[in-house]
Amino acid sequence: MKMFYSHPVIVTVSCFAVFCFLSLTAFAASDLEEGVSELAQQISKNMTETGKKKIAIIEFSDLDGNINAFGQFLAEELITKLFMISPGQFEVVERRQLMRVLQEQKLTMSGLLDAKAMESVGKILGIDAIVTGSVTDLGNTVKVNARLIGVDTAKVFAVATTSIPKVGTVEELFKKQAVPVQIYSSSGEQVVSQTLSTISPISSKSKKVGLFTITINRIIVSSKGQVRIMLDFFNQSDKKLKIARLINPEPNATDNKGNDFIFENGITYKGYMGWERDAQVLNSKSHNDLVLYLRPKDRDIVLQDIGNNFAFYFNYVLYNPKEKTNSNYSVSFTDIKAQKP
Repeated sequence: MKMFYSHPVIVTVSCFAVFCFLSLTAFAASDLEEGVSELAQQISKNMTETGKKKIAIIEFSDLDGNINAFGQFLAEELITKLFMISPGQFEVVERRQLMRVLQEQKLTMSGLLDAKAMESVGKILGIDAIVTGSVTDLGNTVKVNARLIGVDTAKVFAVATTSIPKVGTVEELFKKQAVPVQIYSSSGEQVVSQTLSTISPISSKSKKVGLFTITINRIIVSSKGQVRIMLDFFNQSDKKLKIARLINPEPNATDNKGNDFIFENGITYKGYMGWERDAQVLNSKSHNDLVLYLRPKDRDIVLQDIGNNFAFYFNYVLYNPKEKTNSNYSVSFTDIKAQKP
């Protein structure tokens, strides 16, 4: 009869798993913002305690290894949060820089977890660790487990966890369709098919979302602290559509000094009878300009206390007048430089 304890490696892994489980304090967030903040705090603490100085964050997957819109959104939000709460303590690799290296190495985010690929990308970017993890749909909540993996060993050296209510943005992100992409090993050989959501980054200022390429043309901060976000929606389809914002959550932004900015004016919202009549038109095969106005949550803030770089999130609905159908989307941008007086 084969005894379980006759395998030292298995025993070691099991003990490590038990240790991680016991050392983690279970945290149930009240909303998405709190959940992401808690996860970022745990990651920051682990990075500081282990002396890691530079990390890259890749999308979180479900238990089947599929990457959905929420997994991508979570990675983007963690980059922003870590930048906000730990300025100067360690460096987070910019997403477009990571994507450029992955493209050069013929890798996707999932392919990066190959040990040889991790070592290669780690040397190119000078990173100490990679943060990834899993998201599990538990019905009313989403369990998020993050893993910090050392580039030199390809082994997990720390973990973080939180639970987030599956409402509002979280619920909508889980509804998004996924499209297949190919995964490559470090040698460039195709090894498996995976899935990614329809949100795929192009650069820090442009993103492809469905049939649209969304670009932040400019973020302008007025002398009174009002923030104007000027967007370009390039409609690649042959359909004329209409756009409205979703009221929960409304568009919001955060600067690199930790100030929050809330929606004040701009695109109408879907929340009343006949909103389609007032919604802004997005002409087909055309660039369409949209402007959002936000103000500081702290009304007493002065201009010099407002940061120069912003992270921005926008949740919206597209209406097809011909088919009379609605489709919900979301887009986020990080590290966008603003123009100030």
